[in-house]
Amino acid sequence: MSNRMRRLVVLIVIAIGGMLTACDLSDDADAPYTRWHPEVEGLTPIPGHQLEFPPELPEWVEIAGTRYYVDYDGGSDANDGTSPESAWKHSPRDPNATGKPAEVRLKPGDGVIFKGGVVYRGSIAIRDSGTASAPVVFDGTGREFGQGSAIIDGSEFLTGWQCSGEICHTILPDKLPEEWQGDVFALNLYTENRRMTLAQGPEPASDYFVPYQLEDLVAVEGHQFDTTWVEDFDVLSEIFGEGNIGRAHVVIWANDNRIVLAPIESYDARRGRIVFEDNRARYFPNNSRTYYAIVNHQNVLSQPGEFVYDPETREVWVIPFPNTDVNTITYSLRPVGIDVQADHVVVQGFIAQKFVGARHQWHDGVGIRVYANGPLKVSERRGVLVQGNEVRFNSSRESYGAIYTRATRDLRILNNYVHHNFPNRGIQATEGFGTEISGNHVSGGGHTGITFFRTENSIIAYNTVDAVTAVHANGISNYLSSHGNLILGNRVENGNIALTTKHSRNVTIAHNILTTHDANEGVNFAVADWGDKDEDGRYPRNLRYYNNIILNYGGGQGLRVHDDSILGLEVKNNILSCLSASGGRFAYNKYISTWCNQHDLDKGSGEERAELRDLFRNPEAGDYRPRAAEVLRPAAQLFVPYQYDIDGERLGEPTIGPYTDR
Repeated sequence: MSNRMRRLVVLIVIAIGGMLTACDLSDDADAPYTRWHPEVEGLTPIPGHQLEFPPELPEWVEIAGTRYYVDYDGGSDANDGTSPESAWKHSPRDPNATGKPAEVRLKPGDGVIFKGGVVYRGSIAIRDSGTASAPVVFDGTGREFGQGSAIIDGSEFLTGWQCSGEICHTILPDKLPEEWQGDVFALNLYTENRRMTLAQGPEPASDYFVPYQLEDLVAVEGHQFDTTWVEDFDVLSEIFGEGNIGRAHVVIWANDNRIVLAPIESYDARRGRIVFEDNRARYFPNNSRTYYAIVNHQNVLSQPGEFVYDPETREVWVIPFPNTDVNTITYSLRPVGIDVQADHVVVQGFIAQKFVGARHQWHDGVGIRVYANGPLKVSERRGVLVQGNEVRFNSSRESYGAIYTRATRDLRILNNYVHHNFPNRGIQATEGFGTEISGNHVSGGGHTGITFFRTENSIIAYNTVDAVTAVHANGISNYLSSHGNLILGNRVENGNIALTTKHSRNVTIAHNILTTHDANEGVNFAVADWGDKDEDGRYPRNLRYYNNIILNYGGGQGLRVHDDSILGLEVKNNILSCLSASGGRFAYNKYISTWCNQHDLDKGSGEERAELRDLFRNPEAGDYRPRAAEVLRPAAQLFVPYQYDIDGERLGEPTIGPYTDR
């Protein structure tokens, strides 16, 4: 089944509720698209099951009006920009543009084509609107101009290196963003496509999660810490010696499963105690154990790819990666890659990389942003399409999405590849209405893969989310009054909690594969609802879980629903590792885990235990297709507003699990 058919099916469903209308956009369905899951040299591999039925190639939107061309390497702003031979250097509205690109105002149907394979060091500001039938198109596909995708890059080369032994030293330029003052975590360094990390003790397991995984931290017992100090003589005396703390910070795990970062104020060498300011005391542990690490100290600078940064003097010390030129190191400087503040715009086929947002730089550090500076229904962006882009290597200190949207209506985010952004969320939609996020692959990162905040009557469908393992990160989250949404046909695995909901009503979660990684033994649930009142003071209701696979390979429960959310709860035709809910309607669920209590089997008709190997072809390899149709019957008859299963096959007779009867 094609992506277009899937979208039409879902849009028809949404349109029934008066929520969305599809734009009449011309396209080229036969255009080549070769960058799905690209091979990028030097990346830390991320484990994950590849899409068994990957989204089909994007249907590129063609330009109906005037075509302008941009070639950052070979163009000139003195040109007229209307042919590849007379391309501009800068995009319209770029602050550095002069001449015609600084003056031109795009009209409905116009488009800007960037030369494929060329690195554009700057930001693209889109301020001119199209119409539903004639959108303004920004095209980085390289189909007719250049080769490969155009790269929008937020970094600059770091120069002036002096090396002694294995350590090299330089000083950052003096014109840095004001928000960087005192923030050691604002520096986003790369050697070509490989991330460099703040030096940490102990050494982290992965470049892309430092220091956000508990296995990368040191455990200390209750008598060894308080809200403003940690005492650990053996570890800390080795790092600090007689007391030189430099610009070191402590990274400490907090009570509601989050990481707190704090500069170290003093060190008591006699006791092996560090003291730090506690500006988030309410989060510190109230149990008998926590975890910590030391970052950004010269004495833990020991591995290739690590660095230490002094934000007061702007000095940087690094140990370069082997067989690399230190002069290829870049530092991120610009806050946003492609910034859409207009209506009926298409952004397609770009690579957006290496943008940065420091502490309190809200909405920054993102590759693609669709943004209205005001609340929904007062100021909003309408009819924007973001498709077929690759968004990578961005860093938002405040964990905004690598693709981030705010105050939108009829927004579509389709077939993008979002990966290796830290500590960002993957795709984040805030204050949206009629949003569609489908066919995307979100991998790794420092926070939740796909997030809805205050986004209503919207869908998250047919996405793959994998390897989301950072602390306080989930696969998919539907929070903060995100009502009336459909979460359909997604595959979330090899990470923490696969899906969470909170403060939200009338949410349907159907035909998904939602699993935790077997290494994450501390993950209590595969899917969790946290209850709690929404922003209007109303409790969640009408949560529906239909035909999902919900498995916790860490040994915990499959599905947990808070007592606040019991009204209207339905859990039917699922295969899951146990269920924790104090009420609701339950029918024909199969329970896998040996940890299931007997009361799990007493909730509704057709409830029974089962073994994975009896149900699926090869569950150890992530193949959850049914071994035989009869093992997933009988099942509850459902009346649902969708027609297709996880593979896009039309639903047949009722079955248990995400696949329909073949």
